[in-house]
Amino acid sequence: MALQVAASLKNTFVDGITFVPLASTTDPRRVPAAIAESLGVQERRGHSLAEAVRHVLVHRRQLLLVDNFEHLLPAASHITDLLLVCPRLKIMVTSRARLRLGGEHLSAVPSLSLPDSDIAMSPAALLQSEAAALFVYHARAVNPAFVLTPGNVPAIAAVCQRLDGLPLAVELAAAKSRTLTPAALLPRLTQRLRLLTTDRQDVPGRLRAMRPAIDWSYDLLATRDQTLFRHVSVFSGGFTLDAAIAVANDDDDASIVDGIESLLDNSLLRHETQQDGEIRFSMLETIRAYGLEALDRAGETVRTRGLHADWCVNLAERSPLALMGSGDGREYDRLDREHNNLRAALNWTLEQGKTETSLRIANAIWSFWHHRGHLTEGSDWLDRALAASVDIAPEVRVRALLGRAFLAYAQGDLHLSEIYAEESLDIYRTLDKPVGIGFSLLCLGLVAESRDQDEESIRLLNEALGLFRQQRHYFLWRTS
Repeated sequence: MALQVAASLKNTFVDGITFVPLASTTDPRRVPAAIAESLGVQERRGHSLAEAVRHVLVHRRQLLLVDNFEHLLPAASHITDLLLVCPRLKIMVTSRARLRLGGEHLSAVPSLSLPDSDIAMSPAALLQSEAAALFVYHARAVNPAFVLTPGNVPAIAAVCQRLDGLPLAVELAAAKSRTLTPAALLPRLTQRLRLLTTDRQDVPGRLRAMRPAIDWSYDLLATRDQTLFRHVSVFSGGFTLDAAIAVANDDDDASIVDGIESLLDNSLLRHETQQDGEIRFSMLETIRAYGLEALDRAGETVRTRGLHADWCVNLAERSPLALMGSGDGREYDRLDREHNNLRAALNWTLEQGKTETSLRIANAIWSFWHHRGHLTEGSDWLDRALAASVDIAPEVRVRALLGRAFLAYAQGDLHLSEIYAEESLDIYRTLDKPVGIGFSLLCLGLVAESRDQDEESIRLLNEALGLFRQQRHYFLWRTS
């Protein structure tokens, strides 16, 4: 891409454009020599190589395209030195990390545009996506018999979406077209870091597979930042700074802020400001897969997943919705943003047999599922948790029964709703919890109303209303 930009500027620089490759340069002290070599400048007696370069460039209107600077950041001062002495010189640097120089102008390279998820998309419409066009181009390069058809359009679109539109990942995936159809490739992307490789000899070794390409950025991080990268990879769908602090379990908040900045600088995180001003961070899924592998290799998965689940419990139980109360649109929006994190925590805690934690999350957000229309999903989570909750304290289990009753009612399953509501009512009466009793009666009253059992419905709803009034639970009083 940088070469294309440079080519478009060739008429601007009368003294030409010089490409300076640094991928194979490992010592920052060798940067002046690499620039000199690209310019054809030789060291002169009595002058350093850097001085010789400055002497040649001082009056030139020229562009230097310096490629792959991220592993040589201590040499960034050489860039400043050249620009100070050579007023007509321009330097374009490609780097996965900021150089942190005064006057530096950043231009982030976004992922390729992705195809829509419309399964009825035509081949011509698919090729409007940059990622899909790149896939088809490289698939044809390795397999001349490859044909884009209406039949393989959905699989190609899904492959590109799964790979986040990362050019290298899409190219490596397309290279498998000699042996795999797009449909056969798609399910294998669960092992994307192992699958995405090539044996091409005309590209640098780090670009022949996804794992070495990410290794390159990961290895540039300080040890503390590597640890933070591994820990925040447990977040699914993004996270806030406060969430990162909770999962990193580091008393030094300032170091977490610095670490987040480092991950952003090294292109391992993205950031986005929400409409309410909240800043969220996220990883491309291919980067996140690498982080999860690194987390597992470091033996940190169980501890970090546990901290993530604790954060999810705290997030869910702090919600007004968790108190059987009202929640405004902002509260629902917040839970929407964190829904993938809550799903990940529910899944992990159920797999690990941490049923009480699963129930606490589900109990706190079932009204969110109800309001946002996630009825089947919410029911499935509650069913899984209840099935494993035989030994869980009644005061925890009963809230799941109540949530299940309301979701069943919303789904139109009046019989199942009645069963769960009656069971929750019995437990709440035993525990002497008036609000819980009222809530169970409310659900039973709604069931009776749906069955046109007017007298029974009025009796149950009036009893619920009295309990809500007695407990000063004004939201439920008004609702009833």
